[in-house]
Amino acid sequence: MPTGLEEEKKFRYTIGLLPNPASDQIYIQGNWKEGTQIEISILNAIGFQVFSKRSNSLDEMIDISQLPNGIYIMLINLEKNLLTRKFVVLH
Repeated sequence: MPTGLEEEKKFRYTIGLLPNPASDQIYIQGNWKEGTQIEISILNAIGFQVFSKRSNSLDEMIDISQLPNGIYIMLINLEKNLLTRKFVVLH
């Protein structure tokens, strides 16, 4: 039986993704510890990886101007946690 403490641990990381929809750049902001190694991936609607980057910053700006219009999934992998967010590219 899950307790409130276990649930809190499960969701200790959050990310903000702005703007959404986006056209040229997308801004990522996280609440993880500065210096934590993260891997950022973007998948298109059919699951192909169209972008990948490693970072250790809390804030990241990604150029999406070359991506075609559509729905994308951003994956952020950190400390054995996988955070996902859906966003739209609309030029």
